[in-house]
Amino acid sequence: MIRVTPPTLLLACLFLANLFLWGLAALAALHNPIILGAALLAWVFGARHALDADHITAIDTITRQLMERGQRPYLIGLYFSLGHSTIVIAATIILIALPSSLLFQWLHLKGGLIGGAISSCFLLVMGLITAYSALRQLRLPEDTRYNTSHNRLFPLKRSHGWKGWQVILLGMLFGLGFDTASEISLLSLTSARHAAGQAIMICLLLPLLFTGAMALIDSLDNILMVRAWKETQSKASRGRAHYRLGVTILSSLIALSVGGMELGSLLDVKAPSLLAFLNWCGDHAEGLGASIIALFLLLWAGYSLSVRCPLFKDRPARG
Repeated sequence: MIRVTPPTLLLACLFLANLFLWGLAALAALHNPIILGAALLAWVFGARHALDADHITAIDTITRQLMERGQRPYLIGLYFSLGHSTIVIAATIILIALPSSLLFQWLHLKGGLIGGAISSCFLLVMGLITAYSALRQLRLPEDTRYNTSHNRLFPLKRSHGWKGWQVILLGMLFGLGFDTASEISLLSLTSARHAAGQAIMICLLLPLLFTGAMALIDSLDNILMVRAWKETQSKASRGRAHYRLGVTILSSLIALSVGGMELGSLLDVKAPSLLAFLNWCGDHAEGLGASIIALFLLLWAGYSLSVRCPLFKDRPARG
């Protein structure tokens, strides 16, 4: 009998949802074939946006917090992407109802300040908390350092932690930025389709495809991170303790780096070289996000290979 796990069921549902949206796009293309090109662009924009460094870091940080409390938070990526896309869909509706370049510029300016400030502060705070967790692990006596019960990031009851509506709200706050190429391109594409005489329902299909792709990629990242963090909660051993410490340090450095870059982009930076670096990071946000996932996967793969190699046998820890 085939056993269906929660992550498998989640990915299957998201795949079917994307397939349904593409079915609607195919039906619309019977009357206007050009809509398929716009639909493909919207879907790709959503997949690219899910790889933004702030997306990846926020989802991974919340996943770590809940894993520390004994949960298996497979829906964090979905919640975050749904909250984020709510803002995108709302902005699309506003632009369709009140087509104005001035309105778009206002959303980009004001939303960028609000969303950027919230996301950068969140990532910096979580990065500092994670850094404290890594420092506390290093300061533990050797006999207890490898015992996961002594390394809780947040020593609270398992029932405490992020709720679904809180993650959705956080995604909405992150989505206020409208500062990435993917979001701007989607809004411009939708406005252009509406100006060309496309029906409103067809125009709204584009942000829905954007949402479908983003939810799929964010959920896949969430599931991969749950699996990677799960390795740190097995029985105490030196190899797992080193892997756990490495992942904690990497998570802290990434959160602090991404939060710092976002905060720097909001400030009036005078140094030309630093300004050029921040602009480059903003233009390559998706590549940075993909690199973050790759770093975690490489660390996970390195640990998995080491425990299977006779030369690096994972010895049980003392105590």
